[in-house]
Amino acid sequence: MSVDTLRLVALVAPDPSIQYDGVWSNTTMSGDPTEVTYSPGATATLPFTGLAIYVFGWVGPLQPPAPVIECYIDGNMTSRGPITLPGAEQGYRYWTQVILCEEEGLENKNHTMKVIVSQATQAYPLMLDMFMFRLSTQQFENLSDNLEEQNSSSTIPNIASSTTLLTSGTVTAQATGSSKGSVVAPVVGGVVGAVLALLIVAMGVFFIVRRRKKAYAKIMDSGACIDRDYC
Repeated sequence: MSVDTLRLVALVAPDPSIQYDGVWSNTTMSGDPTEVTYSPGATATLPFTGLAIYVFGWVGPLQPPAPVIECYIDGNMTSRGPITLPGAEQGYRYWTQVILCEEEGLENKNHTMKVIVSQATQAYPLMLDMFMFRLSTQQFENLSDNLEEQNSSSTIPNIASSTTLLTSGTVTAQATGSSKGSVVAPVVGGVVGAVLALLIVAMGVFFIVRRRKKAYAKIMDSGACIDRDYC
């Protein structure tokens, strides 16, 4: 089953839609932008509309004490309760991306996922990779219609907005554009701009699809990390 069939939208940890409180810092893990904290009480919160949500992070070959987190959906702790991240004692020999917590079977309405750090140390901090949520069929259709409308426009700014639309997981975007100058300049500039824009969009779509497929593979292939304890 494809990522699009499951209607998944991924937001990387630095996305402005995610609200952070407490002390967090930026780093990268395997090229992925990551938010890191070892401050007890630090939180990461995402308001979203969808049917399911998954929070991804990194676990590694480190000894206890390991990070402990609590995940709340709409103010209620998720079914797994407080979660102690695994490490070397659980057989991890490399840094691995896993689902830290998740909630499925949600009503199609506005929700809030909040991750609270109960325990973390500088030696083994919490490393948050991304939030991923699943749209309803209607949301996905609205998103698809919006993208089709944007891509059918003749203005380059609207095409660029479609890439931002996918990256941010929003369902609306605005763009404005104007053309000035001689008769020749707009034609030449338009052709060059169109080629560059298509290249940018192609690269953007490639990386977005690759990241979403990678994340979805984590859900399907690492089934041990969903609805039961870490493998």
